[in-house]
Amino acid sequence: MRSAWYDHELVDVVARRMGLSARQVEQVDEQHGGWLAETFEAMLSVPTVRENVYVCQLIETIEELAAKGECILVGRGAAHILPPETTFRVRLAAPLRDRIERLRRTMGLGFIDAKRRIEATDQRRLDFIRSHFQRDPREPQHYDLAINCARFAPADCA
Repeated sequence: MRSAWYDHELVDVVARRMGLSARQVEQVDEQHGGWLAETFEAMLSVPTVRENVYVCQLIETIEELAAKGECILVGRGAAHILPPETTFRVRLAAPLRDRIERLRRTMGLGFIDAKRRIEATDQRRLDFIRSHFQRDPREPQHYDLAINCARFAPADCA
């Protein structure tokens, strides 16, 4: 049996559950904006997805998909949501220089722009996990296996 793969598709599933577009949900996906930003947006009547509502839907969606089994859930705190007794938790990592080079090739960015984008994304993801799951996703004890993605293609890692 082939496993179902959920990376960005997880955002699509959560958006459908919330009755929103994926674009609306992407605004809070793996980001921690804080209550102050949400308060100002609410005061200005800016259409927004409330972060806490998104996280609750995300958790429910991850738990439902995991209950069905045979799925690969990429990021979004899945390793910190699901019980370690029934979940094989894999950390995908690569040296910063390799990640920069891969982003430069795929997006046509310069070295500095690629580095800034990666660092900003890493920080948003770290803040999201720390804020909602009170964990540091860089700590190895949260995983069963670590894979150096500089040595393997993403499909091979899966």
